[in-house]
Amino acid sequence: MARLAQCAMYHPMFRKLAKSQSYERSATNKQEKAFYTQTNRLLRQGQHFYPYAVGIKTGYHAKAQHCLIAAAEKEGRLLVCALMRCKDRSKLWQDAKALFEAAFSESLVEKEVLAAGEQPFSKAIEHGTIALTTYTKEPLLVKYYPSEEPSMRCMLVWDECALPVAAHQRVGEVQLVED
Repeated sequence: MARLAQCAMYHPMFRKLAKSQSYERSATNKQEKAFYTQTNRLLRQGQHFYPYAVGIKTGYHAKAQHCLIAAAEKEGRLLVCALMRCKDRSKLWQDAKALFEAAFSESLVEKEVLAAGEQPFSKAIEHGTIALTTYTKEPLLVKYYPSEEPSMRCMLVWDECALPVAAHQRVGEVQLVED
């Protein structure tokens, strides 16, 4: 549910609807006009209001019990949480706020994924006597929040290389691939 919500929040219309306080559905030939009110208390002024909340949906199901799929945004960082099987509905709002606050209090960290210098990538070139070896001038760094540490690996996408290859010639591009 969290992953679906995360994807949906990239769509402006969904985002607008998820944050709406109310919605009036027009009458159709099969239904009367109806008025819907947002039940996500994180979005409504009051005891459970959360100023960074931007949506999404509350729910209840006999097996899933009280549920909340919530989103909050602060300083350009969008977070989504999915809370399910909550017996006490009032705990949903407290738990969501606590999760958001814990994540928003994290500091950005920087990790060196690939050190500068000689690299393990090599390639034989047609008619060459030794394999082409690689190096990088600068380290490859990634910034992320600890709770969002990506699972990734480096790979080299080789350029077309033919003899003669000059010293310091670009031979490819290192790409980070998220697993």
